[in-house]
Amino acid sequence: MRTDVSIQPIRDLLCDIYAGRILPARDAQPADISLAMAAGLLHSIQHGMPIGMLTFSRTPDDNGAQRHVIDGHLRLAVLAGAFLPDHQRPAWAPPHLGRLAFHGLDTGDVRLGEASPGDPCSLPTWSLLNTMDFLRWERALHRAVDSDTRQTVTHVAENLARMLAATIPIVVCEGTTLELRAVRGRVNSFLG
Repeated sequence: MRTDVSIQPIRDLLCDIYAGRILPARDAQPADISLAMAAGLLHSIQHGMPIGMLTFSRTPDDNGAQRHVIDGHLRLAVLAGAFLPDHQRPAWAPPHLGRLAFHGLDTGDVRLGEASPGDPCSLPTWSLLNTMDFLRWERALHRAVDSDTRQTVTHVAENLARMLAATIPIVVCEGTTLELRAVRGRVNSFLG
């Protein structure tokens, strides 16, 4: 069995999820994540805290580019659910995470929580990666807030860049199905 270790930015992970190169473990249960848990993870990323290593498997049966998650399924589900819009979000990412938004953008007290439809000071996380959605939000914010919004938009863009550039250690185990089943069992035994 061969093991590769690397560091990958969140932006690249999201591209791999969208392209179908990252898949849940074959026996994974649906992710059951509350908005508060997801917001906590994104808050950690936003503030530069490490969120742990992700472990993947690849067998000779897999398409060469595909990886199956051994450890980190919930963290990946949060990233995909929060940052990918409905039409790009994989079925294994909880759709309700698309309701996460940044709030307090008009006051500088930026926090994550459930989106407030119609509130221009609330920015859905999934709209951050789509330039047109971001520009629509920027125009709505500018119309709704009397003060200059350039600083707010710059702050949001800097936060987004920092979050997407955050790196996560990646371990990819390549081997036979039997070898990888043993690795998965060992990882899960450590996790309780």
